[in-house]
This record gives sequence, structure tokens and C-alpha cells, in this order.
Amino acid sequence: MAPKLSREEGQLEWEMGAHEIDRRARALQPWPGATLPTPRGRVKVLSGHLEGDRYMLDVVQLPGKKPAPAKQVLGDA
Repeated sequence: MAPKLSREEGQLEWEMGAHEIDRRARALQPWPGATLPTPRGRVKVLSGHLEGDRYMLDVVQLPGKKPAPAKQVLGDA
């Protein structure tokens, strides 16, 4: 049996690279979920996609808030 995932394993970093972030974000849904650092703090990644060698956030969630489009939450950040 595989070990249980911890919340800390969902804390991703941009330095991981787009393909690694994409794989982990999909693998960590729904638990523990994936978070990434942004200028507004860490956001939970609910959906995103690869655009060439970049990972683009589609839907994110700030702590204590409802899910929203990343462009609405983060602007051009």
C-alpha cells in the first residue's frame, strides 16, 4: 500500500518547471490539492494547462475564498 499524502506535498514551486507542475497539480487532486506561490500569497490550483513551456493557471482559490478565474484573482501577476 502506498503511504498517505500530506498537505505539504501539495506545496509546489514555480522552479519545478511547467511539465512537473502540471503533472503534480493533476495528481494531487482532490487531496491534498496543489498550491503555488503568487504575489497574493499561496493559491490552490484547481485547474491549469500547459502553454508551450509555461504553466498557465485557469481557476484558483485564495484561502477562505470561493474558486475564481486566475485572471480575476491575480490579474496579470
